[in-house]
Order: sequence, then structure tokens, then C-alpha cells
Amino acid sequence: PTTDDLRFKSVKETSVEVEWDPLDISFDTWELIIRNTKEENGEITTSLQRPVTTYVQTGLAPGESYNFSIHIVKNNMHGPEHSKVVTTRLDAPSQVEVKDVTDTTALVTWFQPLAHIDGIILAYGTGSDPRTTVEIAENESQHSLGNLVPDRKST
Repeated sequence: PTTDDLRFKSVKETSVEVEWDPLDISFDTWELIIRNTKEENGEITTSLQRPVTTYVQTGLAPGESYNFSIHIVKNNMHGPEHSKVVTTRLDAPSQVEVKDVTDTTALVTWFQPLAHIDGIILAYGTGSDPRTTVEIAENESQHSLGNLVPDRKST
């Protein structure tokens, strides 16, 4: 026997909280196996004592897919496995700074996210005017803003 459902309660950039239904039979432990779907080697195996039916795995990579598998163990025998795949959230650019500000220009810089991305969308505006949106290539880490309105705060 195995649990017939794995649910992802919380999915963040570097962690996943998973839960499952308890079983009303005798067994020794749950065995939870987590594998990155892009890597052939390496897995995280965790043995959990009953009545535990939830687990948080930290240290995952942003924007990656992971296969979570669970089965019971009794007398060193493994029960059937139940699996689901989840993808961690993408992380955002970090340490965003606005530099070299003049009346009409500014330079925005950032550190790249850890996740593999296709690009970055930068949106800014004064709050009263429509926002300006700029698509930026995935390998860029700065963008120069022009045509800003003097004496108006842009966010």
C-alpha cells in the first residue's frame, strides 16, 4: 500500500513543503525521495517516522523541476511508490539599485537571478502616468532609463 496523494502545500524559490494522507496500516517508516528531473545522479532520500505526513525540503534550486516520490518501508521491504513533479518558483533579480540619477535619466543595475531565465521585464512609472515596460535580455544586468519627468518620483 501507498498513499494515493502527494500535495504541495508551499512552493518557493528554494524550498517545497509536501504533505500526504496517512495510512491506517502497520509499517516502519515513510521514505521520501526527491530527484532533480534534469540530473541523472543525485537524489535526496529522507526516512520519516509515522505519524509524520508533511515534510519541508530546503536547498533546492530556483526554477527547477523535482520529482517527489514516497513509499512505505516495512521489514526492509519497500511498498509501491507514488510520485509527483513540482517546479520551484523563479527567483527575482537581487540587489536592484538605481544609480547616476539626473533630471531625466537613471541607471538601474541588479544581480542576475539563480534560475535560468528567458529575460527580465522592467516596469516603471510615476504612479499617475501609465507604466513603461521594457523587455531586457536574460544576460543583461543593467538598463538605462531615459525620458524621465523632472521633479517626479518614479517607482
